[in-house]
Amino acid sequence: MILTREKKETWNLFEKISFRFLFLYFTFYILSIFTAGIWEPVIKWIGSSIFNIGYEFSSNGRGSGDTTYAYLLLFLFLFLSIFFTIIWSILDKKRKSYNQLQYGFFISIRFFLIFFMFTYGFVKMFHLQMPALSNSDLIKTLGEKSPMGLAWTFMGFSKTYSFFAGLSEVIAGLLLIPRKTQTYGGIATVAVMLNVFMMNLCFDIPVKIFSFHLLLMGFLIILTDFKRVFGVL
Repeated sequence: MILTREKKETWNLFEKISFRFLFLYFTFYILSIFTAGIWEPVIKWIGSSIFNIGYEFSSNGRGSGDTTYAYLLLFLFLFLSIFFTIIWSILDKKRKSYNQLQYGFFISIRFFLIFFMFTYGFVKMFHLQMPALSNSDLIKTLGEKSPMGLAWTFMGFSKTYSFFAGLSEVIAGLLLIPRKTQTYGGIATVAVMLNVFMMNLCFDIPVKIFSFHLLLMGFLIILTDFKRVFGVL
């Protein structure tokens, strides 16, 4: 397996290269949450020189996470991850394994997931993300609403459903905390985030990139215990 919680003294070539790529890509992505603006000169050059983008764009998404800048940033991270994986593989070809680095990597992934599962979960539980319908919402026809507005109306209509959706995310976060239940947390995260991602995708809610990466991180957690999960299934 590419990823496993079992400590192996010697990894094969495929396992080492795959881990290097995953480590680099998700490290770049997580750091970009806090440092997206510093890449702007490079992203502007990529946009104009490689993709021939003629319109203006910037790192300021004005509340949207699915901007031209964000997609070009993913392109840059994919390229850098492949490039540095090749360099890393050449310079560190004699290393037998990355057990300690993998352990730290997955702790970071779990903390990242826990933080955002709690953040999004609690705001839904207290009905803060999709607030109750206002008078202006009630007098609008469906045709006047954007796809995202329709989704917000659906979620805002019922405090009970909003609480349930938020509680599901909080439970996923709680299960990710103990190492013994992290696989259950990964499964819960995938189940919850698949629904969130599909809602974002189908109702054009501009957090598709972010929710998809949370979904991928949940899959990574499951992959570390793939043998047991597959055995149960």
